[in-house]
Amino acid sequence: MNHSPQLSRSHGPDRWRHFALASLSVFVLLTGSNHCTMVSADDHAWFETNVRPLLVRHCYECHSTESGSELKGGLALHSRAGWMAGGDSGAAIVPGKPEESLLIQSIRYESYEMPPKGRLPDNEVAIFEEWIRRGAPDPRDEEYKPQSKGEIDFKVAREFWAFQSPTTHHPPDVQNSAWPRDAIDFFILSELEQNGLQPANDADPAAWLRRTTFDLTGLPPTVDELDAFLAHGEEAKKVNGPARQQVVDRLLASRQFGVHWGRHWLDVARYADSNGGDFNATFYNAWRYRNYVVDAFNSDKPFDQFVREQLAGDLLPANNDQQRAEQLIASSFLMIGVKMLSERDKNKLTMDVVDEQIDTTGKAFLGMTLGCARCHDHKFDPVPTKDYYSLAGIFRSTVTLEGESQQYVSTWVETPLPVSPEEAQRIADHEHHIKEAKTRLANAKKQQQELEKKVALAGSAKGSILIDNDAAKLTGKWPSSSLAPARVGATYLRDDRENKGQKFVVWTPDIRNAGKYEVRVSYPGKGGCDERVPFTVRFSGGERRVLVDQSKPAPIDGLFCSLGTFEFAAGTTGSVTLSTEGTTGFVLADAVQFIPQNLPVASDESMMQQLASLQQELEELKASISMQESALKTAEKEGPKPPMAMAAREASTIEDCEILVRGELAHPGPKVPRGFMQVVAAGPGVVQQSEESGRAELADWIARADNPLTARVIVNRVWQHMLGEGIVRSVDNFGHLGDPPSHQKLLDTLATEFVQNGWSVKQLIRRIALTRTYAMATTYDEPSFQTDPDNRLLWRANRKKLSAESLRDSLLMLSGQLDLTPGESPVADLGALAIDNSKQGGSGRKTDAVKRSLYLPIVRNELPDFLVTFDFADPDMVTGRRPETNVPAQAMYLLNNSVVREHSQKIAAQLMSSVPKDTTAPDQIICREAFKRILNRQPTETEINNISTYIDGHPDSERNNVWAEVVQTLFSSTEFRMLE
Repeated sequence: MNHSPQLSRSHGPDRWRHFALASLSVFVLLTGSNHCTMVSADDHAWFETNVRPLLVRHCYECHSTESGSELKGGLALHSRAGWMAGGDSGAAIVPGKPEESLLIQSIRYESYEMPPKGRLPDNEVAIFEEWIRRGAPDPRDEEYKPQSKGEIDFKVAREFWAFQSPTTHHPPDVQNSAWPRDAIDFFILSELEQNGLQPANDADPAAWLRRTTFDLTGLPPTVDELDAFLAHGEEAKKVNGPARQQVVDRLLASRQFGVHWGRHWLDVARYADSNGGDFNATFYNAWRYRNYVVDAFNSDKPFDQFVREQLAGDLLPANNDQQRAEQLIASSFLMIGVKMLSERDKNKLTMDVVDEQIDTTGKAFLGMTLGCARCHDHKFDPVPTKDYYSLAGIFRSTVTLEGESQQYVSTWVETPLPVSPEEAQRIADHEHHIKEAKTRLANAKKQQQELEKKVALAGSAKGSILIDNDAAKLTGKWPSSSLAPARVGATYLRDDRENKGQKFVVWTPDIRNAGKYEVRVSYPGKGGCDERVPFTVRFSGGERRVLVDQSKPAPIDGLFCSLGTFEFAAGTTGSVTLSTEGTTGFVLADAVQFIPQNLPVASDESMMQQLASLQQELEELKASISMQESALKTAEKEGPKPPMAMAAREASTIEDCEILVRGELAHPGPKVPRGFMQVVAAGPGVVQQSEESGRAELADWIARADNPLTARVIVNRVWQHMLGEGIVRSVDNFGHLGDPPSHQKLLDTLATEFVQNGWSVKQLIRRIALTRTYAMATTYDEPSFQTDPDNRLLWRANRKKLSAESLRDSLLMLSGQLDLTPGESPVADLGALAIDNSKQGGSGRKTDAVKRSLYLPIVRNELPDFLVTFDFADPDMVTGRRPETNVPAQAMYLLNNSVVREHSQKIAAQLMSSVPKDTTAPDQIICREAFKRILNRQPTETEINNISTYIDGHPDSERNNVWAEVVQTLFSSTEFRMLE
């Protein structure tokens, strides 16, 4: 049996130590103890945002001591200790096992039926299931001292580090003054020396180039770029020398910089191309926001302006149409989150959307879990419920949803973007042509209706009288419909099963010739219609009541039903009356026909000729209508249209929001003025322009230079992406439950200088990339590990996993397939419901595209498998830090996936064709080239020998496939998937 070649490089001490630690962790978890109850900041925020409001709304009335009444069933759900203890029926929750949890069985109405007032909506049941599946994280019994009840002392609260204004600190003195290359290095080295640690050596130039190229663009360096950089020799080793400066500047100027760093922000912005939730509607224009973000990073848009545009772009002044369009698109930030579009209680939907916007805004820009204050004062941070509803007033005075696309399903706001005068004229001309075409089509359909009436008359008898519903007298409300094809005219009428016995339709003919007439009624019979619909015929001899079964097709040509033959006097006005009295099903009304029985009739041949002529004319007209409809559909699809964007706008009614007691719409409290977080002493605390929503003021307040959170949060995000972990590890939570900063003075200095430098993200990245701290190797050191096992002090560089996108894009690039041009909408070919289409291959149609992974369709609940396998961000929530897993499925995917295999074969073919056939030792040359391309280094002699031996063990006929296996092995290696 042949085995894939082994790579000699390893990180043994790291690998086995982490394995031992992981094993120890598993042992602790399995042996179980009350000490393993800490809830992560992310889980805490998820619980507060999703679970606690449901518990308060549906469970606390009977299962909480806070309700003041006796616990029902002995079960308390207001604390973790309560549900752990269980009630009279035993444990309510089995963490990690929703199917075994009595709580889930009860709310599904499988055992007990809870809540007794009515079953929960499916989406709320799903939240409880997901909570228990996560292990039922519940922070309500945390040992951390919660925010005390009563009035918050904001003066004391502002003493917390994150609420104090950052200041610039002078670089500290260090013993090894030769090591630092930037003030950043002084701060890092000072902490290391104070803890008896020394920094690792510098990474070799090739490793630095690979790390920097991936960190800045998400792509590997090319062989030419590697050779050019290494050609600088000793200069390439200088941390902030010209050679490295040129590399960093080139990468920052590349359009691929914005693609990679834009993806970082899209994780935070919970970007997706569909709604998710209960109605997974397709976001056809979300891609404009995605591309806006890419362009913003490429142009180095000042971050404070980036903030303002996303929160209030529709309200900002613009110098030209392009800027106006950008700012409108930017406000899509508020609209691309998950929404329960089919929620029937639209007031609840509005507040749920507001909650999602507050939660996202707080985490993304401020690093604060503001959503936790919806039902009560924040348990851990100085954010009272009043502050939450001050912000809620701002967002409730903003429109992001409007109208309904179908029964109860809300739609989001779409706004036309400005275009050039020439394009506007083209659009206007096209719309005029479309309008004319629709008029012609409507006239043709009207002509068709008239012809159909003539055909119906000619097909029955000459001289008949036909009265359609539009000539009948109506009593009550009779909505018209054209859904059923079996009708005489353009429409028929229906009673909608309302006000039975109070609705009538009366058809009155003008009878000029006395005699007998057969009376027929038409209706499009179908299921759901009543079986005993009363028709009353009034004629010369009196009146007769006839019951008609409308639940079945009409017996005469599928169109008419005969009520009988009756005598009518000349000049008299008989009538046919339809009533809904005594009916329970739907009642339909179309036309009534009076066919003379004792008048001279044309010959059969004459009648047949007349009928044939009319039918031919009708068929020709139908063919013409079909062609017109097809041409109109094509013109509407392909003609110029104004580009649309998901853009917010001000509400027509601006008002403050009431505090909702426990977050319940049914329990409104006092109104609070629209405003901002009181604990942040920056600018006015309330909205000044009462006639506006306050979004523009909120954006200005967040983007103020003296806001203590905003600059710190974005600087920390940049630091995390460059160094592997944030100075504050909980990048989305700077509150009391978040991690404290490892180097607060450094963070504060970088934040203040970031603002002073015009909020330039590129300048910050450039500075970090040229530091000694960033240039360190990942070398393991046992004594340093014992002192700082988490590397919080940065005694070495953190090893970073390549993102799912970088893995896929690298495969495409190295096989020569990658298309670097920008993408547009990846869901343009999907229907209104993205998830239904994707289950039929809709989402997958684009996943084999060769553009960068940023441009793949992000359909909520149906993400591409590759992205899910390699820890893609959850698009349902703010994800400033992606989860990092190291599971067998990842290695197995790279080893067995047909797409990876296909790219490996292409690369192998390229490598083999690049070496002349008469070359001595071609396998060694191919091996070296493969390592340079894929791992950006030269192979060791051991690796060359192992691979050569492996190749030699196969016949020449298998040479292509064997080299493809080698290439795929390199792709599957830890070294390829990690940045050293």
